[in-house]
Amino acid sequence: MKTKIFFTAAVATALLMSTSCKNEVEDIFDDSAANRIENALVEYSDVLTSAPNGWVMQYFANGDEPGASFVMKFSTDGSVNIASANYSNNYQLQQETSLFEMIADNGPVLTFNTYNNVFHVFSDPGIDPEAVGIGHGGDYEFMVMKAQADTVILRGKKTSITALLLPLKDGETAE
Repeated sequence: MKTKIFFTAAVATALLMSTSCKNEVEDIFDDSAANRIENALVEYSDVLTSAPNGWVMQYFANGDEPGASFVMKFSTDGSVNIASANYSNNYQLQQETSLFEMIADNGPVLTFNTYNNVFHVFSDPGIDPEAVGIGHGGDYEFMVMKAQADTVILRGKKTSITALLLPLKDGETAE
């Protein structure tokens, strides 16, 4: 019995001595989280504002209604011109300029932070008299999943529905 206890204690001591006492963990990232998110916000803003003709957003407010397309031209001054002709405006082309911003949340977030009559109709909770408090249930804030010169992939913060932005081709207009 004493031999078993001695053997067990010896093995436990050997295992404990073989582990490292180093308390530091090597850095996984080259920079702090705050600096990395700030760099991402700048980079994604640059991508949005650098499309010469703007972007076409393919947007679904919820899973029950048809989608809508928006032409969005982002400017470096923080404004965005949004144009659309969809079912919410009887397919008549409307456009309006409002403000956008890239903010840090649980990652980079694109927010359309001033009311735009063309776009916010889908996220306005009072717009639908049959669904007061819900409206169409759409988003106006989007987590940026990917942002490159040829594609921007967004995910709605509220609905988690994916919205896709593609650059508007040369010669095409909102009409």
